Amino acid sequence: MNPSAILAILLALSVAGNAWQFHIHDKLVATAATAEQVGRDTKAAADACSASVDNLASEGKKQRDDTLAAIKAQQPVIESLRSAANLALLAKPINPKDLCGSLDAYLRAEIRKEHQP
Repeated sequence: MNPSAILAILLALSVAGNAWQFHIHDKLVATAATAEQVGRDTKAAADACSASVDNLASEGKKQRDDTLAAIKAQQPVIESLRSAANLALLAKPINPKDLCGSLDAYLRAEIRKEHQP
């Protein structure tokens, strides 16, 4: 065989091998780039989720503290209502045979108390 023909065959094999290698290399580079992008996107989503959970936790603590402060501020009113409820439970009707009339008389007396200066 002619040495030129052998060199031509070797050159053709080399060109084909290089073409195949570049093709595989391009696929691997694209796959690596996609994996890196997915990793960055996943980290960004996880960071955003963590930040929103932290924000929600701090807002929940603030709301809890505000609610507890409001309850403490209303404690005297709550106690007076509790006392009034207990007194109402212990109250006896004026006329046990006429519960509606007794309730009417009681309510009228309470309304008079509220409207007196």
